[in-house]
Amino acid sequence: MKKINCWDEKDYTGFYITGHPLDSYQKEMEGLFEIGKLLENPEKFDGQSIVVGGLIANAVTRLTKRNDAMANIRPRGLHRVRGCVVFPKALCL
Repeated sequence: MKKINCWDEKDYTGFYITGHPLDSYQKEMEGLFEIGKLLENPEKFDGQSIVVGGLIANAVTRLTKRNDAMANIRPRGLHRVRGCVVFPKALCL
C-alpha cells in the first residue's frame, strides 16, 4: 500500500511525503553508479559500461538509420533526475 500512496503523493503534490518508492530497495542499489557523477566529470566515463538503478519515469524508443532500436529514458532515482540515452548495443527490448 505504501508504494501506491507514494505515487499518489507525487502525482498530487509534486513530491513524496511518506517516503520514496525506492526506499525499500536501498540495500540492492548500494554500489550502483550514481548518474550525478557524470555531471562532475563526464569524460572520465567515456567508453565504460555503467550500471544504474531507479524507476523509469519516461521512455521514448526509436529506430536508428540502421533500423536498430535505441531509447531516451528519464530515470527517477533517489536523488538527481537526468535524461539518458540508451544506445542500440545496450538496449534489450
